[in-house]
Amino acid sequence: MQLVEKSKLKLDDPVNKFIPDFPNGDKITIEHLLTHSSGLPEYLPGDPEKEPERLSKYITNEELVEHISKMELQFEPGTNASYTNPGFALLGYINERTVHTTWENYVNEYFFKPLDMDRSGDDTNETILLNHSVHHGWTFGNVDMSYAGPAGAIYSTIGDLDV
Repeated sequence: MQLVEKSKLKLDDPVNKFIPDFPNGDKITIEHLLTHSSGLPEYLPGDPEKEPERLSKYITNEELVEHISKMELQFEPGTNASYTNPGFALLGYINERTVHTTWENYVNEYFFKPLDMDRSGDDTNETILLNHSVHHGWTFGNVDMSYAGPAGAIYSTIGDLDV
């Protein structure tokens, strides 16, 4: 929303304005991504039960967007809502392309620093152990947080959250 306030993008901008040739990118808007109404399904690259080691390797934002681009829509954008992380992964990538810096740098510079949240950040380049997950009940093992990126790689402390 900071980028909307700064007129860097609009809520009704289509995804393909920032990611040319993205499938259905002419139908999916920034607002759809923000409101989980894009039609994109939940994602995990590959099959985490058959290839658990795949999730423990770093994935670039470009590779993640490529993976998301191969997903079929669950419904036409704007006609329904379903929680999905790929929308926020795309928003982070669009943010990077719009402001020409990494998501990690942006969130630190324009969110955490102004709020004096010096014990918060982004763990995109970290690997964590997920023994249990809400994602379909799978057990993942080690997961590189690059798969989560803007959709869930942020950490904080109780002290930082009490601002």
